[in-house]
Amino acid sequence: MSALFTIEVAVGFAGGALLGYLVTERLVNSIAILGRTSVVRVCALSAGLVALVPAAFYAFVLGGNFGGAWAASLLGEWAVAIGIGLGIALALAVCFCGAAIVGALLGIVVSRALGKGRAA
Repeated sequence: MSALFTIEVAVGFAGGALLGYLVTERLVNSIAILGRTSVVRVCALSAGLVALVPAAFYAFVLGGNFGGAWAASLLGEWAVAIGIGLGIALALAVCFCGAAIVGALLGIVVSRALGKGRAA
């Protein structure tokens, strides 16, 4: 049974990182048109990478507990490992996406502060 939990935690982290990246890429590309595209993307990537370690801790603790509890209450004890993986994936994706969007918004401010005379 412990191997199933280990696999679900690994799948949760991988799925959360992939889901967060895919959603963030679309949102940052639409935000990047408001400023210099390269500056906004670099700021979004930097903020996402800085927040990745704290987000992973948050996802493991809070996402795993909530996901496991919801799966146990809705589907039964057999689905706890699946719920833990889904909770970790969702919490990690939300944190990564939020940090990258905040970084993109800061990138817009930075690119506008640089002005049009400087090259990015």
